[in-house]
Amino acid sequence: MIGHTVRVTSALLARVLAAKAPVVVLAGGPGSGRTTLLTRARARSTEPTVSLRFTRSEQQRPGFAAARLVQELSLLHPATPPDLRRLFATGPRVFLDDVQWLDAESLAVVLTALRGTPARLVCTCRLPAPAPLRTAFTRLRADRLAEVVTLRPLDRAGTAALLTELLQAEPAADLTAAFHRLTRGTPGALHAAVEGYRRAGSLRVVDRYAFLAPPDQPPTGDVPELRALGEPLWPIAKVLAVLHPLGEIAPRLAAEALGVDVAEVHEGIRALRAEGVLRPADLRFRLPLTAELLLSCLNPFERRRLAQLAVTAVWSGEAQPSDEHYLPERLIDAGGLVDPERSGRELLEAGRATLIEFGYLAERRLAVAAERLADPTEALFLAAAAGGVHRRFESALANTRAGLARPLPPDLQQELGIVHVVSLLGTGDTAALRALADGESALPGNAAVRLVNRAAALALLDRWREADELLANRREEWADSNPSTVAYALVFGIGAAALRGRLDDFERSLADPVLRSLLRTDERHRIEQILARVRMLLVFGELDRARALMLELPTDLVAPADRALYAAVSGRWDDALRFARFTTADGAADGYPPGNTVLAREIARILAARGQFGRARTVLDRARTAQPLLTHLLDLARAELEYGLGNGELAHELMTGALDRARQQGVVLGCDELWLRRAKIEFSRGDLAEARRCVEEIRRIADRTGTGRARLLHLRGLMVVEHDQAAADEALGLARERNEPHELATTCIAVVRQDLGDPKLLSEAYELLASLDALVPRAHVRNLMRERDVPVPGRAATVAENERLLAVLVAEGLTNRELATVLQTTEKSVEGRLTRLFARTGYRSRVELAAALLTGAHPG
Repeated sequence: MIGHTVRVTSALLARVLAAKAPVVVLAGGPGSGRTTLLTRARARSTEPTVSLRFTRSEQQRPGFAAARLVQELSLLHPATPPDLRRLFATGPRVFLDDVQWLDAESLAVVLTALRGTPARLVCTCRLPAPAPLRTAFTRLRADRLAEVVTLRPLDRAGTAALLTELLQAEPAADLTAAFHRLTRGTPGALHAAVEGYRRAGSLRVVDRYAFLAPPDQPPTGDVPELRALGEPLWPIAKVLAVLHPLGEIAPRLAAEALGVDVAEVHEGIRALRAEGVLRPADLRFRLPLTAELLLSCLNPFERRRLAQLAVTAVWSGEAQPSDEHYLPERLIDAGGLVDPERSGRELLEAGRATLIEFGYLAERRLAVAAERLADPTEALFLAAAAGGVHRRFESALANTRAGLARPLPPDLQQELGIVHVVSLLGTGDTAALRALADGESALPGNAAVRLVNRAAALALLDRWREADELLANRREEWADSNPSTVAYALVFGIGAAALRGRLDDFERSLADPVLRSLLRTDERHRIEQILARVRMLLVFGELDRARALMLELPTDLVAPADRALYAAVSGRWDDALRFARFTTADGAADGYPPGNTVLAREIARILAARGQFGRARTVLDRARTAQPLLTHLLDLARAELEYGLGNGELAHELMTGALDRARQQGVVLGCDELWLRRAKIEFSRGDLAEARRCVEEIRRIADRTGTGRARLLHLRGLMVVEHDQAAADEALGLARERNEPHELATTCIAVVRQDLGDPKLLSEAYELLASLDALVPRAHVRNLMRERDVPVPGRAATVAENERLLAVLVAEGLTNRELATVLQTTEKSVEGRLTRLFARTGYRSRVELAAALLTGAHPG
């Protein structure tokens, strides 16, 4: 992407340098990059140069600018009389920045002196240009004495490129879209937007990708070029930042707020249009970012008073802003200056309407509604729910505490209790979680509510056996309770049972007519049960059943973490990475920790398959720190990484510890994969008895869970240990039936490696891995194809892919020994390939290559 910006800048610079006219004008709006281009043009000049920058104050000093130019040129040519025409006759190159501030007298003197001399002027002019300057340039162009190079705003690709350069990370599509809309592709404004969102704390970088989280939180900062305008334009601009959405009544309200005549406001509006701040035809700001930043420049009194005027105008029917977010934000800003009960009711409804899509805005509105309403119960509950949904756990805890301190019906106590428990995990307060889990403390509620809260705390502490037994053994205490308690008992109960290998509990529980009746009373609880079932199926790799259930869910209710896991299992790896990065940027934890841990494992596998071993380690380390649940799955993924890098001893240690930990917790999820890996190790060591014991463990898990993945892994174990042809045939058929691209590819490879199938299966695996952009296994399959005399298609494409993989591995910081292990070659071969790579690309070091991969200059 960076190449796009470089090409555009280079083309403009080439035009400036190649221009034959005596005057070259670089014209563009504020922040368009005029000064940057002028500086680069001067740096390329090989002749004597003079450089001047003019300021607004010089407009009021006739002839001063011309005198400054004479003084500078005289320093360059001290022997020449201080006459502008004679100085121009020496043929200097003159670079003038911001000529829109030239006074009329200086402009006339400069242009008159220039005619007929060999001097060259390269100058910048901000648009819209003053009338005298426009007239002068028009005359010069008519006489072929001037060429105007207009700096256009960046297109979407250019915006993305500049953001990549500024952030040293690739911007997410939503971030690029938001910045492009706010800045209209203006480079200077993009710099300000980056700083504004950084200051607001919502600009996050995850895995070298940049996100806005939350995306609806506005930027904060100053607008120094507007502040420099002083009275009366600065205060008028600030007032209009609030009032301009009200349309034609805005000037009158602005005058009322400022205590001035409305004619003065209209005059200020005309001046702001001339400055390029406002659009020519209405009161909207030329760059929406300007209005956003101006809002943050208001002091509390200004904010309240302007909001009061706006709310009064809307409530009276004088104005009807088209932006649905306008009135709620003004209601918040107005504070006690507007009717608290009415504003509280409207904020409650606005918060409810935006709870799913706009978490930051919803939480703000609901929190303020709770402060203003005589009965804040519903607002507190929804504010806590918004915090939980959008992983703003600190504020969610504050709202649950406030809500639970009030008398509530059992269903609301249960809802708030679950948000509270999940938020304790999200904030890392394991001590409070342990107290709840051990019965040393309890949240308000009846016996059933307290029991479910305790089970939730046990589950979120990774104590799945205890959670399972508590809910199963005391089922009669919650089964006839309120719908919320039943729903959450099912969510945590089936989750705990499933992780222990009992996946049929969900279907059995819903067969109970009493539970079915309770869950039908609330559509939201039905959706929660579907989501719980989808998550359970996804973590166990049951894609077909999960896919069928996903069709029953509204898209906006499926969290990014769930969408990421679904995409990962489905073989849509790019989508999986995109959703996972956003999940990490938006919050470290989610309401379904087993899914998060499985997602971290899947993302690490994807990254490792693409050669990004360092990033894969980071994902696993982050998951372990954020939510240390089901850590045996993280150790499994880490062991696979270490095996891939040749660190077999560490990998074996990680796997052994993972199996021990899973046994202690009574958890079977992922153990089938651990036992298969161990079976391969024991078989390679010649311990056939132990290898068979490992395969038998996989069979027990397959029988207990009934999942296709466990059955497939058992068949693959039989292929390795027993060299079982029937198992190989069945495994291949099952993998095709399950139709998970990576699983099918690895099964094809395993069958060929054991000499239990046609080597042409490698070609199928090779194509499947191409669809995943799985560079590392693709390289391994190429080696295997050559060993088995299977043609590798596309020699040129293969060479390019090998180079791309090598570049990625180098950028990840792998040593030559690790490179040789991953590429299945020798260190000497690696040294030769690195030499050729650096010679061909022109990069002189691994650091340069890594930077090129980050910016897109090298297509890694």
